[in-house]
Amino acid sequence: FSPDSRLLVTHSVAAGARLWDTATGKPVGPMLKHSEKLLHKLWWAPEGPHAAAFSPDGRLLATAGFDGTVRLWHVDSGQPYCPPLQHDYRVKSVAFSPDGTLLATGSKETRLWDVMRGQWRGDPIPQYPQPTAVRKVVFSPDSMYLMGIGEWDQRIDIMRTDTGVFHRTLHVPLPWDGAFSPDGAYMALTSFDWYTQLRATDTGEQQGETMWHTGRVNAAAFHPDGQLLATMSHDNTARLWEVPTGTPYGPPLRHYRTKDNTALAFSPGGEFLASTAPNDTTCLWHVCQRI
Repeated sequence: FSPDSRLLVTHSVAAGARLWDTATGKPVGPMLKHSEKLLHKLWWAPEGPHAAAFSPDGRLLATAGFDGTVRLWHVDSGQPYCPPLQHDYRVKSVAFSPDGTLLATGSKETRLWDVMRGQWRGDPIPQYPQPTAVRKVVFSPDSMYLMGIGEWDQRIDIMRTDTGVFHRTLHVPLPWDGAFSPDGAYMALTSFDWYTQLRATDTGEQQGETMWHTGRVNAAAFHPDGQLLATMSHDNTARLWEVPTGTPYGPPLRHYRTKDNTALAFSPGGEFLASTAPNDTTCLWHVCQRI
């Protein structure tokens, strides 16, 4: 969604990206063709976008493609903002910094770009071996740190955005998702190996107890006040944990008839937690009641 919720972007590796008016459900402007090769590629050899993100002010849209490029578009006109930003391998993730000045992209390496200039900032975080790629890039709320989460690898890389210099590598077996706390002091790191760890952003050291599920942990989200962490797992549950101790906060919140819960988010006021699953169900939980 765009920051003002007026627009929704959808994307397909075999087609392109399209903007939609959320009030009418109608398309806005032309299809954004990430690659001119799209119409000539078969579905198993796509060139289109794998990820998309709006800038914080809603004026720009970034699309990241299997063709090794990231493209920036003017949302109002659908025209390119600058020449394509080039990687040497498919790009699987993209994110704007909260202040809108930087763009992060994840391919075989994590790169930081100056949005205004369309140029690299600093040095890329060291490369991953093929076919591994950076599955997700996440900025801290103050835009000071950038997290690059490897795909089927054993590491999460952290960059300082003010200098563009590699900060540290955190060794996490089979990392899956990551999130920064609202004040940027902590990172929640989830694993395919059923657990979540809380790490200090500045030192990388573990804080509190390891938080366990009985299946892959697909997602993590901090409460707006930073005192709770929610995790979502393949074991049919979401769980709440106290920060920074890792102590469970109430019983597991159980989804029914699905094993691949995919996303969760707190409401802006923190009173509710929404969790979703691929069987077309969304659960809304009242956090204050310790359900």
